[in-house]
Amino acid sequence: MRRKEIGTLIAVFAFALVVLLTLPVAAQQDEQTEANTTQVAAPEAPPADQPPAPPAGAERDGGRRDRRGERGDRGMRDPEQWRSRMMAQFKENLEASDDEWKVIEPLLGKVLEVQQANPAMRGFFGRGPRGPRGPEAADTESESGALRTALESKDTPPDEIKTKLDAFRAAVAKNQEDLKTAREELRKVLTVRQEASLVMRGILD
Repeated sequence: MRRKEIGTLIAVFAFALVVLLTLPVAAQQDEQTEANTTQVAAPEAPPADQPPAPPAGAERDGGRRDRRGERGDRGMRDPEQWRSRMMAQFKENLEASDDEWKVIEPLLGKVLEVQQANPAMRGFFGRGPRGPRGPEAADTESESGALRTALESKDTPPDEIKTKLDAFRAAVAKNQEDLKTAREELRKVLTVRQEASLVMRGILD
C-alpha cells in the first residue's frame, strides 16, 4: 500500500512537471501568433503628406481619356479633319466600295453643303448644324445676317425689314431648289439600301 501511494505521488509530480515545462512554450507561441496577426491586419500607413495611390489601371485609363480628349479637340478645331471623319463614317454606314465611294462622295458632299447653306437651318443667331461649308453658305449668310441686324435695332423702318425679309425668303427658296437638285443627283447613284439609309439620317427626303 505504501509503495502504491509513492507511485501515485511520483506520477502526479511528473505530470505537474510536464505542465510547468509546457506553459512557457505555449505562451511564446501565442505571443508570436498574435504578433503575426497584428502585422497582417494593420499594415504600415503611408506618411500623412503622401497622397493615396490610385487604383490599379486608373492612371492608364485616365491617360487614354486625356489623349482621346486631345484628339477630339483637335478634330473639332480642324474643319477638314472633321469633314474627313464624317465622310468616312458615311462610307462605312453605306457599305460603299472604294469605286462606289468615288462617285457617291462628291454628290453627298454637295447635298451636305447645300443643307448647311440653308439660312433657315442656321437659326436666328447664325448657329446651325456643323458640317461641310461651301460657297452657297456665304451667299445665304448675307441675307440672314442683314435681316438679323435689322431686327436688332428698334429704329429700323418696317419697309427696310420687309425688304430684308423678302430677300431672306428668296434665299431660302433658292436653297430649297438647289437642295432638291443635289438630292436627285445623289439618288441616281445609290442603291435602294443606301438611299433608305440616307433618308433615315435626314440627308435625303
